[in-house]
Amino acid sequence: MLEIPHRVIPADIDERAISGATPREYALKTAFMKAGALDSQLPGGTIVLAADTIVVLEDEVLHKPLDAADACNILAKISGKAHQVITALAVREVGRATELDAVATDVKIRQVTQQQIRDYVATGEPMDKAGAYGIQGMGGKLVEQVLGDYFTVVGLPIDRMLLMLAHHIDTSPYTAARRRLTPQRFAEAQSAIQ
Repeated sequence: MLEIPHRVIPADIDERAISGATPREYALKTAFMKAGALDSQLPGGTIVLAADTIVVLEDEVLHKPLDAADACNILAKISGKAHQVITALAVREVGRATELDAVATDVKIRQVTQQQIRDYVATGEPMDKAGAYGIQGMGGKLVEQVLGDYFTVVGLPIDRMLLMLAHHIDTSPYTAARRRLTPQRFAEAQSAIQ
């Protein structure tokens, strides 16, 4: 939506094999590994942006669900509770140093019934989402409150990303577009795509 020219290239790494002393460190290491995994696929000078989003409930990292039963269990854990969403960013020029940062946002999920959880999981949306919900989709109905950056919860803290990219490219045209991008406009655009 900011119209930054880009290509999406999945980084094939085993996120569950990475460890960190804290959830924030885990997210930073994962973003770093994703960014580095692309070096052999891209020419020198290419700017790589990688991100990793995790959901943390009482110091426990809630990964992407392994299956529908796991998604139901994760959603039952966070039902009626506040948790933290951390999105780590890694920006690097291929073959050079990587800049890392992370943004945390607090989210409270509504109290939901087991039937509501099963119905949501049946849509398939939670299956590739940390914490088993997507705030930008149907999972947004589960969210009671967001204290912090909505885009961190979506998985890309745009303001921090633009600051980091500014070390590599002129971000002024994208910064102007960012001022027009609100969570509501983003959600409307996502609904139109789906």
